[in-house]
Amino acid sequence: MAEYHLSLKIGTKGKATPHFRYITATEKYAAKRGVVHVENGNMPMWAVANPSLYWEASDEFERANGTSYRELEVALPRELALPMQIELARQLASEVCGHQHAYSFAIHHTKASDGGLNPHVHLQFSERIQDGVERDMNVFFKRANKKAPEKGGCVKDRSWQAINQGRQKFGAEACPRLLDIRANWANMCNAALKAHGSKERVDHRSYQARGINNLFPQPKVGAKSWHLHKRIGMKNERFSAREDVIECNNAIIAEINAHKLAHTEQRMAMAEQELSALEAVMKPDQSTILRTIAESHERVRRLAHEIHHLEHVIFPQVYDDMMNVNRKRNAGSNWVVRAFNRLYFRSRHNRLMEAHEDVTAQVASKVMERKHLIEGLYQHPDTIRLATEQYAKLAAQYYAYIDRRDWLTQEIESAKRDIDASPALPQSHIQHVKSTPY
Repeated sequence: MAEYHLSLKIGTKGKATPHFRYITATEKYAAKRGVVHVENGNMPMWAVANPSLYWEASDEFERANGTSYRELEVALPRELALPMQIELARQLASEVCGHQHAYSFAIHHTKASDGGLNPHVHLQFSERIQDGVERDMNVFFKRANKKAPEKGGCVKDRSWQAINQGRQKFGAEACPRLLDIRANWANMCNAALKAHGSKERVDHRSYQARGINNLFPQPKVGAKSWHLHKRIGMKNERFSAREDVIECNNAIIAEINAHKLAHTEQRMAMAEQELSALEAVMKPDQSTILRTIAESHERVRRLAHEIHHLEHVIFPQVYDDMMNVNRKRNAGSNWVVRAFNRLYFRSRHNRLMEAHEDVTAQVASKVMERKHLIEGLYQHPDTIRLATEQYAKLAAQYYAYIDRRDWLTQEIESAKRDIDASPALPQSHIQHVKSTPY
């Protein structure tokens, strides 16, 4: 995973050239492995072809107690490919040095403590601000002459000096310039990770600044302690202190993760329970509401009652009477009796037939009247007003139901993702894979 590491180092007179050769794997460090890219920038004319000459001149001509170089040692996200890491290193060099400070940077790919890649960049840069005046190397590093700049050296950038420097009882504070670089570097890394499609992010803030008060920051082990353990397995006091902090943090993280997991499972169970008990609300239809209001009108209800009475009371009685008379007309053991019965029941049968036709006609008439009345009520202003009000009320209930249902569904999915993303072991791996000292 991506780690945040950015530290500032100061090189005194005589240290610039050896350090340049170390980070670029040249001269006596030519056998050094893992140097995958080297780049230089903003060099004066006399050092463009040979950047090493600049650092040699800095060691030779810088005053005895002066600073020959500063260096930023920065971790690169291991999730990014080398071209993206190079581009990130160039952005850092541009942010730190602009067009005024000479610099050299080298990207190293070394082995981390977890066996993975530990990509990082060493940015070695000069405090001297180039003002466009061409100077020889023996003049470049002299004290600046404000009245005649061409006769003196380049001005030094004092913004990198720590606050309260030399006042030990108050303690030195990091300069605002360094704090800005730390924040900007985190933004650069996160933008690159996002563009790469990675979900990993880095944060330059301390535990205290992030509001994480229950974890202890890991103490710096240092290269000497680390390589001592790597070579002979010996754990000195600094190495043991780091392991104690890791063990303590792992126990705290395990407890935090257990609480988070239990809370997430409870959250999902409550959302599922509410979703299953949520009463479905159908989407309202304005035409259906309008028809319901029209059909509930008094005259429409009265006609519906009359139609129901004709169809289910009068019509069955007339039909049954007609069928009984028809059976009697056709009754008889011979044709004489049947002829007598037909003659006897003919007038009654005819009256029942007329009654049947009359009831059928009444039903059709009232059905048509009811239909025309409903169509007229569709256009009535009071009916339209009532339908609009009822639709607005039902629509509000429907959309409230949809919003709640969707929220509960998203809550369940979010809880499932949180549970799936919960580490099987409480982030102890993250603590142990912290990049090795450079």
